[in-house]
Amino acid sequence: MKLVCTRGATKSQEWNVDEVEVSIGRDPLCTVVLDDPKVSRIHCEIKRADGQHVLVDRNSTNGTYVNAIKVSRHELRAGDVILVGNTEFKTVPTDTLDEVRWEDEANPSITLTIPIESMVRKLEEFQSPKPEQVAAQAPPARRDAASTVIRTKLLTHLQIVYELSRTLSRIMAIEELYKFLSQTLFGVFADVERICIVLRSEDGNYHPVMVRSRDKELSGEFTISNAIFEQAVQNSVGILALDALRDTRFRKYESIASLNIRSVMCAPLIVKSEAIGALYVDNRTRENCFAEEDLELLTSIAAQAATAVQNARLFDNLQRAYHQIILSLINAIEAKDPYTYGHHKRVCEYAVGIGQEMHLSPESMDCLHRAAELHDIGKIGVQERLIQKPGSLTESEVISFQAHVLTGEKILSPVDYLQDIVPVVRQHHEHFNGKGYPDGLSGDQILIEARVLAVADSFDAMTTQRTYNRPVGFGEALRRCREKAGSQFDPQVVEALDLYLNHCHFEKLHEPESEEPPGSP
Repeated sequence: MKLVCTRGATKSQEWNVDEVEVSIGRDPLCTVVLDDPKVSRIHCEIKRADGQHVLVDRNSTNGTYVNAIKVSRHELRAGDVILVGNTEFKTVPTDTLDEVRWEDEANPSITLTIPIESMVRKLEEFQSPKPEQVAAQAPPARRDAASTVIRTKLLTHLQIVYELSRTLSRIMAIEELYKFLSQTLFGVFADVERICIVLRSEDGNYHPVMVRSRDKELSGEFTISNAIFEQAVQNSVGILALDALRDTRFRKYESIASLNIRSVMCAPLIVKSEAIGALYVDNRTRENCFAEEDLELLTSIAAQAATAVQNARLFDNLQRAYHQIILSLINAIEAKDPYTYGHHKRVCEYAVGIGQEMHLSPESMDCLHRAAELHDIGKIGVQERLIQKPGSLTESEVISFQAHVLTGEKILSPVDYLQDIVPVVRQHHEHFNGKGYPDGLSGDQILIEARVLAVADSFDAMTTQRTYNRPVGFGEALRRCREKAGSQFDPQVVEALDLYLNHCHFEKLHEPESEEPPGSP
């Protein structure tokens, strides 16, 4: 994995954290030196531990943030955004986007182009009748073995396009769509070694958004020919380029020999007569391994995929916009009570830390992160006087307050991007012994993410000032959590909280308890 600076004095610089431990700070001996008064001398470090990349804050004055959450220790994943002072970094997998290089000089010779309009017309013709009907209606004729193979291949390709169109007709999440396209292309083209999807960004420039290799051990950069790509998107044509190593024009370029670029196909993604990107595939070991019908199929797939990609991107942006709006509502809710301001951020930090100690899957961690951010959205329906009431609530007030989990479920349910966290938000006040609310679930009936969130939520409530109680120290809060392990809380989650606090909040965990008299502010 690589660390790339996306904003700040070191913008565009990158560091390979697979090879070296990275330290960030003002000290000249740090790997990344930042001349910023907000940055401590040795602010944070990125190390490898148990096969993971772990970011550790070195007790910095202003803190280290990952994905807008202040962290002490965080297992990094690709796509994480790290903020140190005024400098922003992003983690990028070494086998994807940063491995792509645009080559201006070494371009394989173009041997065939297919206008995308012609493929669109063919697709429209093939929509009715269905592929099996086309095969049945084919006129009898004498064919040699070669023509029979070609005909069989074309009919197979037609069936692939037909099935592809049915799958792409539904809106997918963008990552799901990338995965589906890469699996389809590797499945259809036996000779394709690597795939790259290039899309146009808001700045009008084209950037690789996905790179996949059939062989995980295939090393070296993915090189995209500027000439091939530009002709494909500017002229709306699918392009086939074969055996660059034999082209005498490129003998002086060592990059061609070292990269073994022999066969390339590129097909544009066209939406409403505009190119939004392209599918780019290659083979570095075999010459002339793609044929005209292969280019026709890739171009047909691109014609089908273009609208799906555009819709997926718009859908993804819309869902994330919903998420940000809901986060704004959360901030508005917490602003009602100064004692709870920042609650969702702290709960998110604790929940993610516990989840990492439990080695939850990346999918569970992502779900947990979003659920922790939004778990109290339902409090928008709770009367402000109840949130700020200093004493105990009456029975009817308790029922009204508990309804916030159902209100949260109703608010989040219409947002497809948040469907997986809806049950977590509903269940985060269930008790391990079945005496929680709203459904009285127990044990493994409660989602693991909800069990983690329950502990993180309660821990923050105990350690921060509230209208109904005064805070206790981290050590006392952990002791209370241990007392409720097996009744209110999942014992394994409490154990993970203990590990997390010892790893990331050791000083707070072991500082002496305050001896302030009861009633002190």
